[in-house]
Amino acid sequence: MAKYTLLLLSLLTVVLIAGCTGGKGIVDNTHEKADTSPLEVKLSLSDKPLLNTPVKLTLKVKTILNWDNSSFPTSVKIELPEGFELVSGDLEWYGILMDDEEQSIEATVKSTKTGYYRLTGHANLTLGNNPIYSTDIIYVEVTPTDAILGNRPQNDWYGPAQGQAIPTSTNAEKIKSELIISQLPELNKEFTVIYRVVPQEDILDSRYRQMIVLFPPKAFKVVAVEFPEYGKSYRHDSQLSWQGNLTVNKTVEIKATFKVINTGWGLVVGGLNIQAGDDGSKLVQDVKIVDLYVDKYFGNFTMK
Repeated sequence: MAKYTLLLLSLLTVVLIAGCTGGKGIVDNTHEKADTSPLEVKLSLSDKPLLNTPVKLTLKVKTILNWDNSSFPTSVKIELPEGFELVSGDLEWYGILMDDEEQSIEATVKSTKTGYYRLTGHANLTLGNNPIYSTDIIYVEVTPTDAILGNRPQNDWYGPAQGQAIPTSTNAEKIKSELIISQLPELNKEFTVIYRVVPQEDILDSRYRQMIVLFPPKAFKVVAVEFPEYGKSYRHDSQLSWQGNLTVNKTVEIKATFKVINTGWGLVVGGLNIQAGDDGSKLVQDVKIVDLYVDKYFGNFTMK
């Protein structure tokens, strides 16, 4: 097993997924700005966006090119996340800005449900044939009784400098496969992951055949696992795997029920690795990926 694990991991590309940390209360890191740009962009709120309470959201944009008597086609836009809605005012402006001229748009908005949110304001101008883009972002956590500017969700699915190994596909047309998520993942609740494979042709000259489900090491508690019949199965804090025979048109699957125990985001991967000989040359490597996100209010997933 140790020899094969090293061989398998040598085929994987390591992707580091870092967490982010938010401040408490009204703090300096409320905003996250782009690198220095000839466009000054400032997004601001008149007050805390308490639940179902209208507040003014203002986006100010100024050109700082220092080109006398120059004018630039410019677009300005505020983007509201799901969970915020427009009450009145404008979220977009298009027009011509002179150098060193300021333009602002103002809207009244309100939060409609609790959660972590990102309010974004951006501007885009054309300088010759070159577009120039600048943005400003306000992070906020809306609770039932408060709105905490600068707060962001915490990713506790990985330890410091901890990564996740992601395989790449090779000759995947030799099989049919799917990665199934039973429901939206939510904190302290269970959901099920199924990685299912159906070989489309006999693969007789292979030495190794392994199915694997990879997941963030600190995200879930494994509640139950069903492996294919026969073969050998393995459990680890970040993967479930099975080695055994594959038969054309016969379905094999790993079915795992997880309980979400921490907030965070990361990838769940279903993979099949079939190798020939001691050199580890790949006959088939299949990869299915789902991107999961869970905070204390909400959970979601996206198939990649």
